[in-house]
Amino acid sequence: MSEKSLLVGPAALLVWGSVDKTQVAEAALNAWWTNEHLPERLSIPGFQRARRYICQNDPQQSTKYLTFYEVSKLDVLTSEAYMDKLNNPTAGTKQHIPTLATMQRAACRLVYSETRSELRSIRSGGGCALAMSVVSLPPDDQAGNKLPAELSPAFKEMESDRSVMALHLFREDVAATAPGSQSQSYIYGNLQQNQRVETVKWIVLVEFSQPGGSQTALRPIIDILSRLTDERVAAFDMYDFMCSAE
Repeated sequence: MSEKSLLVGPAALLVWGSVDKTQVAEAALNAWWTNEHLPERLSIPGFQRARRYICQNDPQQSTKYLTFYEVSKLDVLTSEAYMDKLNNPTAGTKQHIPTLATMQRAACRLVYSETRSELRSIRSGGGCALAMSVVSLPPDDQAGNKLPAELSPAFKEMESDRSVMALHLFREDVAATAPGSQSQSYIYGNLQQNQRVETVKWIVLVEFSQPGGSQTALRPIIDILSRLTDERVAAFDMYDFMCSAE
């Protein structure tokens, strides 16, 4: 881990997507997710921290959620202990996972992480808001490998906005993502799987100290991601913090 990072692990599992408000009892879903599901995942060796966020700008008829698990190493996400949980879902998981059928998940390595200078002495932390952009590239596309060098000066420009806390870049590991997505938990819930195995997700996260974040502060990164190709113009979803557990 870089001394510049607020993160507590060099790898992560990201799960995100929408639920239909008209079809889902969200109070019950969130009670299960926060009070049962997160503690269950954190009982698995190697799971360091879990955070939940809710999207502020999703269409009125749906709610978009993001769950961000930080792990001690990528192998945790294919470990026997984790796969045992996935293949033996609890009654609550069997009840609620089918409502999350539009969710996506990605097991990722941390490629780059930087925190604004005055926060670097903090051991770990997290923002009140989290901006997320996902770009899919061919595995051999070198544009992704060049992103850290481009994001570093962009982050320095973003620091002029006092609400910007940190920036993280993750690269999906398709081999680590696949076993979990094919487990009993997610097959049961018909979770969306990446059908285009020839692509790899690159995920950019920006942490903000204020709810709602700042779309204006994201402009330097949007410009970088948009240059990858005209077909991969970046868009950020802004999520507000719900809860955290360690």
